[in-house]
Amino acid sequence: MLQPRLRHDQRAPSAVGLRRATTLLLVALLASCGGREAKLTPPDMSILNLTFVDQNADVVFRVDNTAAVPLDIKSLSFTLAFEGDRFDFAPEFSVTVPALGSENLSVALHDTSAPDGRFDYLVEGEVITESGKSLRFDREGRLYPTPGRPGSFR
Repeated sequence: MLQPRLRHDQRAPSAVGLRRATTLLLVALLASCGGREAKLTPPDMSILNLTFVDQNADVVFRVDNTAAVPLDIKSLSFTLAFEGDRFDFAPEFSVTVPALGSENLSVALHDTSAPDGRFDYLVEGEVITESGKSLRFDREGRLYPTPGRPGSFR
């Protein structure tokens, strides 16, 4: 059986050359992954519970952070609209929402009455992060009466 002969200018790859090439490839791959900042995304803000008592109501919001990094909220302002009423808020709410986590926020409404049955709502606003970045958000949702709890919706 004949063995192929290498010409003088053709050399078989050496183990050292393969290691160097593998090392360079690995370094290039690692360099391409590093140095990127994780992207902040606007929070998802929804109503967990809305309870009416007389002409007032308590609203519990859930603030979800869908980003893979913590969301450091310095300030928050938003509008809640339902049944033709609009309520503007700028609560004292400075908190860090964990990466892929959530926090609850309670606010009070005055001079409002409970709707009859289910109803749609809209919450829209802006978060200012500790680093000064502005993140706008909006969310439409629907609330249903809580069985056995008159004046309560979820």
